[in-house]
Amino acid sequence: MPLFMTKPIVSALHRTTTAVTIVNGGSKINTIPNSATASVNLRVHPGQTISEVIDYVTKIVNDDRVKATMLSYSDPHPVSPIDTFGYFNIKKSIKQIYNDSCVLPSLLIANTDTRWYVGLSESIYRFSLVRMTMSQTSRFHGNNERISIKNYVNVYEIGRLKNLMLTV
Repeated sequence: MPLFMTKPIVSALHRTTTAVTIVNGGSKINTIPNSATASVNLRVHPGQTISEVIDYVTKIVNDDRVKATMLSYSDPHPVSPIDTFGYFNIKKSIKQIYNDSCVLPSLLIANTDTRWYVGLSESIYRFSLVRMTMSQTSRFHGNNERISIKNYVNVYEIGRLKNLMLTV
């Protein structure tokens, strides 16, 4: 495995991720449960389909006693082009806040509300203006989830700048 893939946040940009989030089983300490359930959150990489991931999981588990049921799903979002007016405006706004930054396209592994707009536009850009160190990334959906006040102000500013550019 390449060294960069050993960092969870970087690895998640290059593959489908899996997280067991809920496990239920027995109700007594001295008895073996008749059944158990586990909820698994899969974030499907844009290069894969839901059915490919389910087929892969079924092959890996390889146990007829295990039944997989999909509670809900959404297909991976299409990749949006970077040669558009929208991308240019986002890039320009980011550069106004972080003028020393290099703005590059990447994947946003978070599941945002943009899933409701995929059919309404050819291009949907998901991005985060929050700067964090690798150790701070565990704050997302973890204990004591938070961002710094500076990051909060920057998120507000990017929205204000984008709105100004759209009205010009």
